[in-house]
Amino acid sequence: MARTALALFAVVLLAAGCSPCNRIANAEASADDKYKSCGNANGAWSDSKLSQCNDNLKNCSSTDQKLMDSYADCLNRLPTCQSGNGFSWSIDRARCLEPLFSVSRACANGF
Repeated sequence: MARTALALFAVVLLAAGCSPCNRIANAEASADDKYKSCGNANGAWSDSKLSQCNDNLKNCSSTDQKLMDSYADCLNRLPTCQSGNGFSWSIDRARCLEPLFSVSRACANGF
């Protein structure tokens, strides 16, 4: 019984850490790191922005959450920026925003 409860608790903790908001925050930080050789970027989320997003997830449908995951996936696929390619890399990063344009207003208010 105690093992089952512990396993369930671990699953809940893992799920909470892998929310679409956490994925976006991690992907934003990763994208900033990938841009360092081309300049400074500041897309990384603050702890308060991450908390606000996670608090608002209750207003996000499963479709909204899939769109948020698509955004994070796109950021994670970005290559490391090469010196001299900063502008085109920034365009590619901006294209990643496309899925977020379809997120519901109630969900988008969280980020």
